[in-house]
Amino acid sequence: LKLVMMLAAPYIAGRNAQDALARAKRLYSEGGYCSTIDILGEDAKSDEDCDRSVDNYKKLIDMVFAAGNPALAIEKNSTVSFKPSMFSIVSPASDAASRGKHLMRAAERIEDIVSHAKEKKVRVTLEAEDYRWTDFHLDTYFQLVNAGYHNLGTVLQARLLHTEKDIKSTDKRTRIRQVKET
Repeated sequence: LKLVMMLAAPYIAGRNAQDALARAKRLYSEGGYCSTIDILGEDAKSDEDCDRSVDNYKKLIDMVFAAGNPALAIEKNSTVSFKPSMFSIVSPASDAASRGKHLMRAAERIEDIVSHAKEKKVRVTLEAEDYRWTDFHLDTYFQLVNAGYHNLGTVLQARLLHTEKDIKSTDKRTRIRQVKET
């Protein structure tokens, strides 16, 4: 764990939400840089882990709202981001019998966070994960955008085979951050 923390240190804004918010505010005030704040914890092991992630994200969104940080306001480019695997104990690649209800519950958890963020006028981003999650991630994203959640953005990975098709399925309501992993 020490080695992982040492290697990850340049990419981690702090050990807690207060540290991350303070750093985001400093980056914005010193250079106008916007930030994405997330909580590490993909691949939940239990429903309790999933529900705890929902609660933690709602608390983070409340803190962003209370801080009044202009870099994190809905009209700016900064976001709070999360990965779909934090909200399901099975992956989309699991067998069909266990996959359905768990992924439906994951989509409900994600909507709960997005709805809370919309109330607080905080932008959120549904992050990309490995290829097993791509269809679920994009299906969930478009369902929420079509339901009126315009505070939600997504991430597309440039090197996936169907990214070009995914881009063509977007419209002016879509906020995308594209990543290229080497």
